[in-house]
Amino acid sequence: MTNDVRKAKLKLDFENGFNLNPDLNSEEALKAVLKALKNGDVSEVKIAVEYNDGSEVDFEEEDADDELLEAEEDEEDDEDDDDKDDEDDEDDEDDEEDYDEEEEE
Repeated sequence: MTNDVRKAKLKLDFENGFNLNPDLNSEEALKAVLKALKNGDVSEVKIAVEYNDGSEVDFEEEDADDELLEAEEDEEDDEDDDDKDDEDDEDDEDDEEDYDEEEEE
């Protein structure tokens, strides 16, 4: 379920600082901040959302880098599992072929 958002506040903590030109317009500044977030320069993310119905929700993520790395590792593990499944399927096919040859003799 989704609700219409009235306001959202975003707070990012940069572990090693972050350079941002004060002469940028708001769109360019947002793009630069999001790029830093994507690059893993952020150590903590907080998002406060206020919905049109008056309800509020806070989203908080500490050590964004660590969680991003964990997500990437999980994806790699899933890929490894898929590769192993493919190998197992090939082994099963070889076993079936060997069995068929034995029956023919």
